[in-house]
Amino acid sequence: MSLKKLFIILFGIQFVLVVGLGLMILRLFRYQEDLQKSRDLHFHSWLLADELRQSSDDLTRMARTYVSTGNAEYERQYLAVLDIRDGKRPRPVNYQHIYWDLVIGPGQEPRENDTAVSLHDLMAREGFTPVEFTKLQEAQKNSDELVKVERAAMNAIKGFFDDGKGNFTVKKTPDREFAIRLLNDDAFHKTKASIMKPINEFYVIFDKRTTHDFLTIERHSKNLLLGITGLIVIVLGTFIFSFVMILRQINQREKVEELVRIDEEKYRTLIDTMTDGVYRSSHEGKFLEVNPALVKMLGYDSKEELLAIDIKSQLYFSEEDRESSDLEEKLEEMAIFRLKKKDGSEIWVEDHGRHVLDDKGGILYHEGSLRDVTERKLAENEIELKNEELQRLNAEKDKLLSIIAHDLRSPFNSLLGFTEMLVEELPSLSKDEIQKIAVSMRKSTTSLYALLENLLEWSRLQRGLIPYNPEVFPLRHKLAETIEVLMESANKKGISISYDIPADMEVYADRNMFEVIIRNLTSNAIKFTYEQGKVILSAGSMPDSSVKISITDTGIGMNEAMITNLFRFDENTNRKGTSHEPSTGLGLIICREFIEKHGGTLQVVSEENKGSTFTLTLPSKL
Repeated sequence: MSLKKLFIILFGIQFVLVVGLGLMILRLFRYQEDLQKSRDLHFHSWLLADELRQSSDDLTRMARTYVSTGNAEYERQYLAVLDIRDGKRPRPVNYQHIYWDLVIGPGQEPRENDTAVSLHDLMAREGFTPVEFTKLQEAQKNSDELVKVERAAMNAIKGFFDDGKGNFTVKKTPDREFAIRLLNDDAFHKTKASIMKPINEFYVIFDKRTTHDFLTIERHSKNLLLGITGLIVIVLGTFIFSFVMILRQINQREKVEELVRIDEEKYRTLIDTMTDGVYRSSHEGKFLEVNPALVKMLGYDSKEELLAIDIKSQLYFSEEDRESSDLEEKLEEMAIFRLKKKDGSEIWVEDHGRHVLDDKGGILYHEGSLRDVTERKLAENEIELKNEELQRLNAEKDKLLSIIAHDLRSPFNSLLGFTEMLVEELPSLSKDEIQKIAVSMRKSTTSLYALLENLLEWSRLQRGLIPYNPEVFPLRHKLAETIEVLMESANKKGISISYDIPADMEVYADRNMFEVIIRNLTSNAIKFTYEQGKVILSAGSMPDSSVKISITDTGIGMNEAMITNLFRFDENTNRKGTSHEPSTGLGLIICREFIEKHGGTLQVVSEENKGSTFTLTLPSKL
């Protein structure tokens, strides 16, 4: 077979293989897009089901609060939740985020509204199966039944009672005990359970379906990836086969001197035009022949300059490198090792070489080709680093799950105990006892809410879902506004909060991240300060035009070991506050990551029983 015909055949085979490889890679990308779309659908569908559950809980909470306090604001919020769910009122933007706990007065909503659309219509658009949609309809229907009971209790506070037709037109003396009984009897709790049961069944059915979809796509992707890998191996095999066949054809040329000379010229041309470096070297360590690609690859100015070097001392970084490459070459006929370029920099090469032996088995010379695989080697090192980072993240995840499990157990046990007491002993409990139980339950749910809020913030931060929009704003006004929600906790412990901040000082930061940072650090200061203690917020300008903000308390302080492990997941640094407030340490980790996002720093100075000072730096301008 002629050399030209061999080239055509091999080129045709490799072209078909490469085209097939490209099509398979394109298909793999489409599978990944389908997987992402399926995940997005799963997430949005889960949010809608969770909104149904959350809206039921919000209605119950507002109804009970209204019955307990008589504050008309909670009745207004109750009706607003109903109208939003039924599509009678515009839905707030990002309604799935924390909303009603941020509403501080009539008309003072935390964010603007979007279009009006009912929760039923949103669920209908999402593409649930008939069985899944039926479960959500059942839950909403039971929730609507519970609304009737809650409305009856709220009207009883105002002295209006059911006329038997569903209208509250009968005027009587307001009856708070009747209202409280309606919202806490067995019938109410059974109806509440009838809402959550179909939602839970929906989650089971929905998770089973979507998990099946995920696994199907992932299975197809895995099979396709195996096919791509196999095809790559085949392509490499055809390349090696092509190279071997070409050399064989050249070696089988006629032995006539003129034809040999022609064959050598062709061989020389081929070697000189190859992108891989080709060499022939003596066993003593001198190049006998090199091609231009190798001269360029090693950074030398000319072929003569490269031929003059000593391979042992000038091409290898150490004798161990040369011995290692020789050993790999003998065992595998291919080695990957590093070489030193003329300027002293490092290059990784893949050496396809062989020993040419004489009749007695002695080495005449070495020959082969070198390919620059520096980028591939660096990519492999990067992959190794990413794998190590992934292992670290998995370790952090396991530790985080351990923290969550530990810190959720105590408040949940408390809630279960109190609810069991209410179920079994409610008729015999006095109002004071019920009030005491309610206060304890509120403390447990507050700690649960704080933990879940920090967990959600941390999760969104790790997934890159938190936007970063810095702007310039007055520092003192923003600090006062941010810690306003913490004043109740401080007042209960008799803790004074003071400021030492210039009135005209400004800071350049993302408002939402700034609020999370200040709120967490100030909350910790209050939590770990004794009653009648002090918390001081101060600020000053730094020589580099940044702003230094310090939060100082007179609390229990920390030792050196606690400070060292303060921002680590693999060390347990959480402890209870001076009034047994729970703590996970997750809020501080979020604060540090937010501060580093701004290019700032967070430092801690503390001493046991003498208080702590957390100092952060932020830019003051663009």
